[in-house]
Amino acid sequence: MRPGGDPLAFLGLARRAGAVVPGTDAVRSALRSGALDLVIFAADVAEGQKKKVDGVLRHHPVPVRWAPDRV
Repeated sequence: MRPGGDPLAFLGLARRAGAVVPGTDAVRSALRSGALDLVIFAADVAEGQKKKVDGVLRHHPVPVRWAPDRV
């Protein structure tokens, strides 16, 4: 385990708390409404879905991070 804990474990905790917006359409909508502070892409995101989110990010920028593949 990494110092400070596993970041993906914190993501799971945030999801259970209702603080995660899963899905391309929901993320795009939340970005447009200003409800997101961060976008996390899965390492295996489909290029078409990423482009859809990137299009909204151009007009509503927030930090972007990448979730690594689980090993």
